[in-house]
Amino acid sequence: MTVFAHEAKHSVVVLHQLIEHIFNHSRDSGDSFHLLLSHFHPDFQMVTPQGKMLNLNEVEELFRRLQGAREGMRIATSEHVILSEHANEVTIQYREVQMMNGENKSRISVAILDCSHLGAPLALPAGNAGGVTDRHKKADAGIGFFFTV
Repeated sequence: MTVFAHEAKHSVVVLHQLIEHIFNHSRDSGDSFHLLLSHFHPDFQMVTPQGKMLNLNEVEELFRRLQGAREGMRIATSEHVILSEHANEVTIQYREVQMMNGENKSRISVAILDCSHLGAPLALPAGNAGGVTDRHKKADAGIGFFFTV
């Protein structure tokens, strides 16, 4: 596994740990939210499991609305597969499982990461809603998530 591929897997795990923390804690010092949002490029877009495209402001609103609303939820990622690796960009597919009250929700997700500046992650925007994006704006560095339905 290359350094960039390893970093892609690690970034997916860390970001989902932050999301889990936000879902489980109604109000903390705001550090978790600031850290979470620091992973995203201003042009970031996410496709929800319902197929709705959200921009960064809408993603922030979503996480603020869900902050502390899912106490006891656990999130795990597994089955990480590098789909492509070109220069400093890595596309990784993984399974995300959200576990709460004995119910598990599972989905396959794809993240597009620009690893050119490993120490300063920012999210890349997603492209189309049909699968792995074939068009996206290149950020200087970062993590870009494209969630499949």
